[in-house]
Amino acid sequence: MADINVTLEAGGLWDNILPPATNQVFSGEINLSRLITNYALYTVDTDIAITASSSKTIGAKAEILLVADGSHTPTFSEDFTVWPISSSWDTTEGTVFALFVWYDGTYVHYSLINLTTLLSGGGWINIPIPALNQIFSGEVDLTRLLTHYAPYTVVTDVAVTASASKAVCGQAEILMTADGSHTPQFDEAFTAWPDSDDWNTTAGAVHKVGFYYDGTYIYYCIKVISVPE
Repeated sequence: MADINVTLEAGGLWDNILPPATNQVFSGEINLSRLITNYALYTVDTDIAITASSSKTIGAKAEILLVADGSHTPTFSEDFTVWPISSSWDTTEGTVFALFVWYDGTYVHYSLINLTTLLSGGGWINIPIPALNQIFSGEVDLTRLLTHYAPYTVVTDVAVTASASKAVCGQAEILMTADGSHTPQFDEAFTAWPDSDDWNTTAGAVHKVGFYYDGTYIYYCIKVISVPE
């Protein structure tokens, strides 16, 4: 996979964030220095303490499939903030969870999704790998572990919709720049994340917009990255 230069720095654009890594070995620490870190399936056979890496990059994500062994429960360090829509851990042997972690620059969010409940067979099946630098035309692709879009300038009141096909834990993100007058319009299928910023119409204002599908709700979150003086 080609190296992608995409962390937030002064000026409001990603620069030098590490590219995605897949099938990584999980030992308890979540790597939040990459665009996305995908871990190999892990069986929770101890009361493992889950922590966040000391080095973190705004916009970094990680995810892993966790399997219950029948008696043990993972614990999360105080660095983490639980996502409002998150499953409780079920110790039933063989129960499969998707753990999703995201760093927004202030908080390390996590969400557990009980895939055994949501999906027949209990796991992701053929979910496509991340796609980078995609062209945005209004529809957000939520069929992938991550769809990263090329920067987009909002020159109309663009209607933002979700793809008809969605994968549990499908994610997407894009940098949107205001043109001074227009505002993106999010379809009623979306739910705003509680700490989402309002759109800033100032010409040149840069926003990072993230999307996430948990199997029930489609969330979006706007973060104002920079506003010209």
